Amino acid sequence: MKEGEDMAINGINPYNTTMRVMGLSGSGLDTQSIVTQLMQAERMPYNSIYRKKELIEWKTEAYRSVTNVLKNFQSKYLADSYGSFKSTSMLSQLQYKKFTTTAIDSVTKAASSIVSVSGDSTSIEGTHTIQVINMAKAQIIESDFAGGGASSALAGSDAADFSELAGKSFRISVDGVNKLITFNSSHTFTSADDLVNNAQYGLNKLLEDAFGAGKVLASEDGGKITFGTGAGVSRLSLYMGAAESEALSALKFSAGDSNRLSLGTSLEQLAEKGAFKNSITFGGDDSDTLEFEINGKKFSFNKSVTLSSMLSTINGDSTARVNIQYDSTADKFIMTAKQLGDGKNIVIKETKGNFFSGTAAMIDITDAEGNSTNKKEVQQGTDANVVIDGQTLKRSSNVITVNGVTYTLTGEGGNVQNVSLVPDTESVFNSIKGFVEEYNSIIDTINSKLSEKYDRNYQPLTSEEKEAMTEEQIKKWEEKAKTGLLKNDSILQSMVYQMRAALYSSVEGVSASLSNVGITTGDYSQKGKLTIDEKKLREALQNNPDAVMNLFSKKSDTSYDPNMTKEQKAERNSQQGLMWKLSDIINDNIRTSRNSNNEKGFLLEKAGLVGDASEYSNMLYDQIEDYNDKLKDLANKLGVKEEKYYLKFANLEKLLAKMNSQSNWFSQQFGKM
Repeated sequence: MKEGEDMAINGINPYNTTMRVMGLSGSGLDTQSIVTQLMQAERMPYNSIYRKKELIEWKTEAYRSVTNVLKNFQSKYLADSYGSFKSTSMLSQLQYKKFTTTAIDSVTKAASSIVSVSGDSTSIEGTHTIQVINMAKAQIIESDFAGGGASSALAGSDAADFSELAGKSFRISVDGVNKLITFNSSHTFTSADDLVNNAQYGLNKLLEDAFGAGKVLASEDGGKITFGTGAGVSRLSLYMGAAESEALSALKFSAGDSNRLSLGTSLEQLAEKGAFKNSITFGGDDSDTLEFEINGKKFSFNKSVTLSSMLSTINGDSTARVNIQYDSTADKFIMTAKQLGDGKNIVIKETKGNFFSGTAAMIDITDAEGNSTNKKEVQQGTDANVVIDGQTLKRSSNVITVNGVTYTLTGEGGNVQNVSLVPDTESVFNSIKGFVEEYNSIIDTINSKLSEKYDRNYQPLTSEEKEAMTEEQIKKWEEKAKTGLLKNDSILQSMVYQMRAALYSSVEGVSASLSNVGITTGDYSQKGKLTIDEKKLREALQNNPDAVMNLFSKKSDTSYDPNMTKEQKAERNSQQGLMWKLSDIINDNIRTSRNSNNEKGFLLEKAGLVGDASEYSNMLYDQIEDYNDKLKDLANKLGVKEEKYYLKFANLEKLLAKMNSQSNWFSQQFGKM
């Protein structure tokens, strides 16, 4: 029962809450006190059921505390996600064969700047040499426009109203630097040429004063104003000036107009504004679709999609295997193959619209069927070319594994690099030691639950009992009452026995055992806890690391399956290392997946797990619900019983009052005689 709930069960309270004005009656009887005492006896069956329910709730909490300890242990040391292990997982063979690796330039004797090295469980102690002739590179193509980039010039939509600009202003951003440009209020321009080239008040003079000579250049053609760049400037954008003296509308520009493409703008809007240097076209029945293939992957985009969204979709596709970006500084599209190495790793084919052939200018259409070739290849893909231990190798990756040694290329050319692998036995020792310490902690936790003494004199308290105690007294009482609830529990006993047996069972094809690598159980009082002979374990790791690795982490040919027969389990168990055996046992007890009988792990079937479907579907929860139903029924009966008592006393009062009245009448009559 939760704090504050009193004795109410499903909204029913065993104590009648009817409002009554109580006190000494005409008879002199304390009716409320008498009924309360009578009801105490009546409530004994209710209190008995309540205490049983409370014990089951506490037992549920005790089981779940063990489950959570096991889950944390499993997550840290026994996590297996389809062969992908955490760095602390004792199921991984990498945990038992670690190396200290170095790569040194053979001439300078400095740490290598062109290769880093790591070992795995198949590595062997030793030295190697590597020379990187060249790294693997990705194929790169980019847009190719004659005389400019992908964007159209920053030009007004019509001839400027030059006669209306006196005193007005607009803002211009030059590569992120914003300036307010304000026309002289006393000068009225007489022509578009005057607007652009007036030596004192013209646009070019104002732009030069704001940003310096040659950076932003204005020109006019038929009265239409165009802004260009020079002196290394790339991106220009126009914005409104002061609200009451805004000049952009007179210049025939809109706020946000730029000489670069806006990634957040839809393809349709970019087309309508003429933002691309080459006009964008769409295809399909409604002429509103772009369709193309990249490396065989088909893409289709409606013209309402933004340029940014289209590029992101392409980049996130695992089949297309390319990255495409718009370089706003260079004003071009660049596509890079994710697959390194020789060969044509970027193949584009357009079926509707002209994004790649026209707008992005990255391919040429070569025939009527729409087959295409890359238009401009700025970098051809190349394989990595290395010489390892005197053997020339080519790979389409800069991560090369040879005989368990992984070389990660970070540079190329130069001298031979000398590589060495030295076993890091201390790191492996510390991993095993850390595991043993936490395993012992779990064994301690479970054994303490199994051996705790249960004192029947400490039962769950009722609300009446709590009212007579202080908070500290209640706390100490309940701590005592909650001990021993899992004493000699069959599920926990079986699990601990299986864990101890698993760690001392043999592993098929492995000569080593836990004891001969320096790990043994203590005396009987240790109840299965492990002890380490540190010298013996270090010697085993130094002299026979493969045996230690296989003892702990050898993997069975079959995967864990809760539906395996007894014979299949035995076969799997004989094949696998100690950590896999331990993992299976813990899985059997805290597994959240169901077997063919719709059953989860033993502990979850018994008490459930918070946050899992089993939280409200387990054996103990069913018992709690059964007790709740009984309590609800008893509470209703107690209410009826209490009402009967009060009714009887009310009737008694009426009779006594009538008798007193009659007695007084007789007394009066005798007095008259």
